[in-house]
Amino acid sequence: MSRHLFMRLGGIGFVTAGVLYVILLVMLTSSGGEASSAQGLLTKVTSYSPLIHGVGILFLAMYLCLVVAFPALFVALKDSDKSTALIATILALVAFAFDFVSSLIVYALPFLANFYNAAEGTLQSSFGIATEFIFSYVWKIETPVHVALASLGIAMFGFAMLKSNLGKYNAYAGMTIGSVGFIGGLLGFFPIAFLWPAWFIPVGVRLYRKAAI
Repeated sequence: MSRHLFMRLGGIGFVTAGVLYVILLVMLTSSGGEASSAQGLLTKVTSYSPLIHGVGILFLAMYLCLVVAFPALFVALKDSDKSTALIATILALVAFAFDFVSSLIVYALPFLANFYNAAEGTLQSSFGIATEFIFSYVWKIETPVHVALASLGIAMFGFAMLKSNLGKYNAYAGMTIGSVGFIGGLLGFFPIAFLWPAWFIPVGVRLYRKAAI
């Protein structure tokens, strides 16, 4: 595959990921937002089972787009700041690899909720413990770490863009959104990640256009 074709695919990947993020924001808002406890998670999943499945599928599709997009951005930036772009790519891909696994778990949650509701006694308690573990891992550990790592990668991409021709807006927006997201992830305020489309989409457009030159 040629460099220009790879960059075009990366540009399409970024734009698609940005659009999917906006759709996911609407879907998550429609389901009442984040659950505050494991029991609340089970109740929410039972009430919004098809929606939860849809969220899981869209997250998986978004990550597949980003698996192409971030390496393509590295290819576009390696001539201007290879070391920074490489570290940013690794951080972003590691972060989204963790969240990819969490998306598989989210997709499976409706099945777990059905088993929980159908079980009785000790078996139901076992499903309850499993749900508590999932809730603690996905929402209290993995998601904040994912947001912090991915945001740090975005901030570093923004810094690398200062020396490139991918646009000053993309550079400064990446550094700003990435820095805010990194702090938000460390503090556990991970909804800040929904600012990412404001960077994904213009970067994707610029990457696609650069590949056409």
